[in-house]
Amino acid sequence: MIHMPKSYSIPSAIVLAAGEGSRIGKPKAILEINGRFFIERVIDTLILAGIDNITVVLGAEADKIKSMTDLSIVNTVINENYTNGQFSSLQAGLSNLKAEGDLIVFPVDHPLVEPDTVMQLLDSATEPSNTKAVVPVFNGKKGHPVLLTKSMVRKVQKAANGETLRDILWNHPSAVKQIGVDDPGILQNIDTVEDYQGLILKASEN
Repeated sequence: MIHMPKSYSIPSAIVLAAGEGSRIGKPKAILEINGRFFIERVIDTLILAGIDNITVVLGAEADKIKSMTDLSIVNTVINENYTNGQFSSLQAGLSNLKAEGDLIVFPVDHPLVEPDTVMQLLDSATEPSNTKAVVPVFNGKKGHPVLLTKSMVRKVQKAANGETLRDILWNHPSAVKQIGVDDPGILQNIDTVEDYQGLILKASEN
C-alpha cells in the first residue's frame, strides 16, 4: 500500500493531452495499450500515487476524446491554442487549477510510468529546502513526469511569450533535483508510428 509522506501536502497534477498526434494519425490520448487508452493509464497512475486533484488539458479532437473516455473524475480544460505547443497547454491548465501547491506535470505520451515513480518525485521534493523542481532520471537520461514546487509553478505562470518549461527549469539548475528511478517508462514518449509499435511490443513482453 502506498502512503503519502506525512510532511508533504498532496499536490495537483496536470496531464498534457492536447496535441494532434499528427505523425501517428490520431491524438495520443486515445492510443491504446493493453486495452486501455493512454489518457486512462496516466490518470490511473496518478490516482494510485495518491493524487486525486487532476486536470487534463485537451485540444485537438477534444469532443472525440471525451466521448471515448471517462473523464468524470478529473477536471478538463480545453486549450484552444494547442497548436502553440505543449507549454501553452501547461499554462491553460494552470489558469484553471483549483488548488495552489506543488504540481506534477505529466505528458500523456508516457503511459508506462509507474505509480512508484510519481511517489519518488513527491518524496524527493521535500529535501533540500531549495528544491524547485524534481526530474526523474533512468540510465543517465532525464524523463517525465516532472514535479514543480509551488514557487516554480509561479514562475511558469509568469513566463514570457516564447519561453518553455525546459527554459524555465534549466535557468535555475541548482534548484532542479534529479533522482534516479528504476522505470524506463519515463523515457518512452511516443512521437511516431514506430515509437508506438515499439511500445506495444515492449508492453506485450512484460
